[in-house]
Amino acid sequence: MCIHRVPRGRSVAVPRSRCPRCHGEISWYDNIPVLSWCWLGGKCRHCKEKISVRYPLVELLMAALFLSVHFLSSDSSHLVFGLILTFVLVVISIVDLDWRIIPDIFSLGLLGVGIVLSPMNEGLGDNGPARALASVVGAGVGFGSAWIMATIGRRVFKREALGGGDVKLLAGVGAILGWSGVLTSWFLGSVLGSVVFIGLKFRRKMDWGTYLPFGPFLAAGAWAHWAWPSFFLKWWGLAGGP
Repeated sequence: MCIHRVPRGRSVAVPRSRCPRCHGEISWYDNIPVLSWCWLGGKCRHCKEKISVRYPLVELLMAALFLSVHFLSSDSSHLVFGLILTFVLVVISIVDLDWRIIPDIFSLGLLGVGIVLSPMNEGLGDNGPARALASVVGAGVGFGSAWIMATIGRRVFKREALGGGDVKLLAGVGAILGWSGVLTSWFLGSVLGSVVFIGLKFRRKMDWGTYLPFGPFLAAGAWAHWAWPSFFLKWWGLAGGP
């Protein structure tokens, strides 16, 4: 619902879900994730229009990631922030692929939640003040590094190399994961993005200069850092800091 409605400027609360073709209201029993799609054979109950398989795939992806968050969480704080981060990263990734934007409600929302709840984020330090400082510093590093890259991209390549949504997303990632999480997002995002671009270029589905949304790759890097923080902290030469 968030993926479909938010980019269109629509409320996620009202009205109730309707078929985009016949506008028939979708009953609650036809709106159960995955199960309803299978029961209806991937078609609207009213007009028999096909329902994209992407709906159950996204629902299965979210369920799998939430289950992974449960098993990978080291404590209740890690779990809560993992669930928040996972939800936002999945939504913004798909929206960015579809619309080439990252809505502020998600990026700035992640930033606000990260800073406000930072005293409870045990992954950022040993006490409340240290965690709050690490969150603010992480947000600053995320925003600053992305803004610098965006500015360099515009001046060197004479076009947008990094969108404003990516800049705000990295600020939100830094607020949750600290500045080391920003480094991981940059590194893994760049590697994954390059691999995908080269693969598409090799298959002649993309040319030099073709726009490739960077948000999903940054999101993958951020989630990897959340999932295996000890590994990446050691990677960046940090014993136990953000």
